[in-house]
Amino acid sequence: MEQNTVLQNTTSTEPETPAVENAEAAPDGAPQDEANTNNADGSGNSADNAASATDNPEVSPAPFLEIKYNHESKGLTREEAATWAQKGMHYDGLYQKLERIADLKGVSVKDLINSFETEQDEAYRRELAERFGDDTETINIMMEHYQNGKQGKIDAAKNKRLQDEATAEQNINTRLANEFIELQKEFPELSEFANLPESVRRAAAEGKDLVHAYLLHQHQENKKIAAAKASEAKAAASSAGSMATSGDNVDKTASALMEGLWGK
Repeated sequence: MEQNTVLQNTTSTEPETPAVENAEAAPDGAPQDEANTNNADGSGNSADNAASATDNPEVSPAPFLEIKYNHESKGLTREEAATWAQKGMHYDGLYQKLERIADLKGVSVKDLINSFETEQDEAYRRELAERFGDDTETINIMMEHYQNGKQGKIDAAKNKRLQDEATAEQNINTRLANEFIELQKEFPELSEFANLPESVRRAAAEGKDLVHAYLLHQHQENKKIAAAKASEAKAAASSAGSMATSGDNVDKTASALMEGLWGK
């Protein structure tokens, strides 16, 4: 969940691998002829149409990524695509472990997961049968109570996860806010967190100190500038050397000519 928070803080509108792997290109827009009929002058000016769509707040922005999942197309925002990509990477290792267990049992991963709860239910029913014998009515009542209890545990666990995620998100937001205040003391020109370079925001949201992340970014940028200046200076020196060499050749040629004419 921390990464999800990062994305909210590090993107202007910048995740779900199994889904992304099946990504397909977004469908093209309406045919040109159809677009022309929407213009009052019939000119088919796509720029005018685009401007109208931009000016209309009800027009939904195009998805950052369009995928096909369960035989249906689904548009994802930049944040959603990043979140799903992270989840896919996180659960890839878990899936490999499930696949190993399934291979040992000689079943598919899907059948393994489906059979896990079923086997538990059947084991509990056998336990009840040993306790109550042929009293089917009591067994059914106990099984119903057992099923209700399972759902209660599932709901409680889900609620706890949501609470833990909300707490973690709040902690990240609080930390970033406090670190940004410290950063502003050193760099008063930084007015908003959103204006920081994306790499800095991501690094800070992933746990790095915001001040250190920004200083590292500044250092890397200065290195790039210094390297570019050094490259320019080298190119200029090389060019000047070529001109000097060319001048020397001209002088030598002129001297040789004079010697040929005047015997000097």
